[in-house]
Amino acid sequence: MKSFFWQTIGSGSKNIIFLHGWGFNAQIWSGIIPYYSDNFKLHIVDLPGYGKNRNFFKYSLKDIIDIISYHSPNQSILIGWSLGGLIATKAIIQNPEKFHGLIVICSSPCFCEKKSWPGIKIKILNNFALQLKDNFKNTMNRFFSIQLLGAKKQIRNIRKLKDNFFDQPEPSFRTLISGLKILKNTDLRYSLKHLKIPILKIYGSLDVLIPKKSIPIIKKLYQTNNFDFIIPEASHAPFISHPKLFFQIIKKFLKNINF
Repeated sequence: MKSFFWQTIGSGSKNIIFLHGWGFNAQIWSGIIPYYSDNFKLHIVDLPGYGKNRNFFKYSLKDIIDIISYHSPNQSILIGWSLGGLIATKAIIQNPEKFHGLIVICSSPCFCEKKSWPGIKIKILNNFALQLKDNFKNTMNRFFSIQLLGAKKQIRNIRKLKDNFFDQPEPSFRTLISGLKILKNTDLRYSLKHLKIPILKIYGSLDVLIPKKSIPIIKKLYQTNNFDFIIPEASHAPFISHPKLFFQIIKKFLKNINF
């Protein structure tokens, strides 16, 4: 695991780990790093197959969690966006003593539609995989538009996403398909009741991937110490569209849990 690139920024004594979402890389956090770096030590992680870890060929959810847990400092805060939120949640379910708290952003314990459970239809994910193979760039451009659909300053923020993505080495088709498989096959709903650490869940009111109607349904799966915040006029990437408010929400949460 020593060949895995793990970037650390900041001078604080307390550790926060950031996990990006499907299709992106650690540079997605670049706009919010200045808000945190004076007070915390930030670990900005490229997941296997992405960014500087593009050639690190570990694609299964188990492998990814083993890597994250191995490198994470004890009693750190784990932050995950979208797919990264699913990975972060599973990592803490398996290693609860390792972390002080969990923050999930626009994520779900089960992304796919099930009986009496709102989610993405399996057919849509399967079609998305086929489209990636046929026309990678056009498919990713459409995906970027979904991330900030209806959010304030949408055009400028979508451009930020695109610049971030296309300035970096493209993830391989195998990496992207492996990520879609994790989204399609992972269901953590029945494991959440075992989580005892403080949890903050941040959503966007305009998000079409994690719609507002699903938030109270997700909340019922948790026991204690979990908090929700819905950012108005934000979509699937609220840390890009509303970076200052996003920071204030997290700062308040960290203060309340004595971190």
